[in-house]
This record gives sequence, C-alpha cells and structure tokens, in this order.
Amino acid sequence: MGDPASGPLRSSRTTGNTPYSVIGVDFAGPIRYRASKKVEKTAYLVVFACSLTRGVHLELLESLETEEFLQSFKRFIARRGRPSVVYSDNGATFKAAVTWLRKVRKEEKFHEALCNLRLFGD
Repeated sequence: MGDPASGPLRSSRTTGNTPYSVIGVDFAGPIRYRASKKVEKTAYLVVFACSLTRGVHLELLESLETEEFLQSFKRFIARRGRPSVVYSDNGATFKAAVTWLRKVRKEEKFHEALCNLRLFGD
C-alpha cells in the first residue's frame, strides 16, 4: 500500500520565480553545549526554509528572545533577500516579531510619504 496523497497546497507555497521569496521559519532546540569544563549553555537553531527550492538557511542563536530573532532575520534578508511571504507557527517570538515588523512597515510608509513630499524648494 502506497503513501496517502498529500492535500492541496496554496499556490504561493509551490510556485514562484526567486528562491527564498516564500519561506517558512521555525526554531529547533534547545541544543545544550559545554562552554567550558564546568559551564553548560543552551542554544537554539532558527531554520529558514525556502518553499520553492527547499533550500535551508540555518542560524544558531543564544536564546528565543524576539530581539535576537529579529537580528537573525535581518541577517537572513541581507544574504537571501526580503521574502514576500513568511510562514511560521504562532510561537511567542514570532508573534512579537510580527508586531515589530508591522510597526516598522508603517514607519517606512510614513518616511516614504515624507520623502515624496516636496517640503523644500529644489
């Protein structure tokens, strides 16, 4: 008997023209490691997965703090480009990141509108 057929996926998850334009993001861990003979620390792996190519971008983080994730996300964008769609679970880190990103987007639109106004003579 074969594997069951998978359900239909949204077209945004299966079509596209550039790698990492549609991604999924998640955390793996905790990963325990020995920092010295007597000190054990914890790290987390953030996984950015491309829906089109199945490529994976990995980063090791010291915590699940929103600020640390946002720094990782900025590094991802600098290397792979800004994704148009990001899928994630409803983890607290991701929810806080969405709130921050929405605020920044509003500020970007505000600054863009100010730049487009000709407040000063040419």
